[in-house]
Amino acid sequence: MRRTRADSRAHAEIHGAEAELEITLRIRSDQIRDGARKRFHSESESGKQRKKRSCSNSVIIFIITIIIILILTASSSLIWYFIEYRVWVLEARVIQQYTASVSILNHNFTTDLSNHLSSDFTLQSKRVQNMVEKLVRSTDLSRYFNSTLVFAFGDGSLVAHFWLILSVPSSQRDDVSVQRVNESLYRELQRFKHTQHISWSEGLQILPSSLSVTDCYHYKWVDSTDAVILEGPNSQRSSCLWHLRAPAGSRLELRLQWLLTECRDRLIIYDSLTPTDSHLITS
Repeated sequence: MRRTRADSRAHAEIHGAEAELEITLRIRSDQIRDGARKRFHSESESGKQRKKRSCSNSVIIFIITIIIILILTASSSLIWYFIEYRVWVLEARVIQQYTASVSILNHNFTTDLSNHLSSDFTLQSKRVQNMVEKLVRSTDLSRYFNSTLVFAFGDGSLVAHFWLILSVPSSQRDDVSVQRVNESLYRELQRFKHTQHISWSEGLQILPSSLSVTDCYHYKWVDSTDAVILEGPNSQRSSCLWHLRAPAGSRLELRLQWLLTECRDRLIIYDSLTPTDSHLITS
């Protein structure tokens, strides 16, 4: 009986120890699961926070980018308005007329070219006008170009006399001087240079050094006995050209008054549309 009780106590103690061990293992496994859950929860929470921060950063970067694009667009629009639209669309235009001449070496003057109604005059004038337009549109004067018109031909071999009309924004009127027009056209003729002294354009052999441009030109139709006052060149212009026309059979009478006696001016009169020696009346 004593052994049996001792055995039973030992057995009970063993069972008790196993029960305690099982409880301890359960507690520890529960603690491990709870820790794993907490770590997973904390990791998921930190991942969500990182995602939120990343999303908010992306939104901020996107908003800043949109603002920069809007500022650049507005700046570009303002620049375009003040430099382009206001000047070239809204601003009033000033018509500036120039009279020019140039020698064409591969053509000769004929009597038909003195008649505005002849087919030769029409054909040759169109070729020269196309050449002049192409020339101007290839220069820095391109945006000012309005039109050009050949009004006469002269001999030597063939001299084309033409008008060049530029439409200039009023704010740039002083920038488009006769000197600038002369230099721009001459520089462009040099680009088409075929030899040292000759340029080719539109099938025309042009002598660049013969190019002459002036902005002091006056046209007047005289059909009455009333006096017409012609103003002479001022200090800004070294020469002027007057083109006077009257009905057939009329006679023009010129009276000169020299206002500045210290100046040594020269007056040349031609009986033609062009200042050529063959039609010289007096000098």
